[in-house]
Amino acid sequence: MVAGDCRKATVFGKYNIDFCCGGGKSLQEFDADTPLDAIVDHIVNVHHRYAKEKIPVITQMPDKVSLVHGERDPSLTGIAITFADWQKNC
Repeated sequence: MVAGDCRKATVFGKYNIDFCCGGGKSLQEFDADTPLDAIVDHIVNVHHRYAKEKIPVITQMPDKVSLVHGERDPSLTGIAITFADWQKNC
C-alpha cells in the first residue's frame, strides 16, 4: 500500500501498522483495535490540511532552485523533475 502511495507511511507509522518486513501490527490487527473513522479523521484533519497549506509553497522551491542554480549544477534540474513526478503521484 505504501509503495503505491507514499503518504500512507506516516499514518501507518503513527499507529504502528506494519507496512514493511517485521513492522508492528498488521492492517488486520489495526482495524480490530482502532475505528476506521479515527484513521479517516486523522488523515483529513492532519495530513490533508497540512498538504493544502504547504504544498503550494514547497512546489515552487525545486523549480526556483533549478532555474537559479541548475546551469551550475544540472542535478538540481533532475530534482525538480523528480519532485514534479512525485507530486503527481501523491
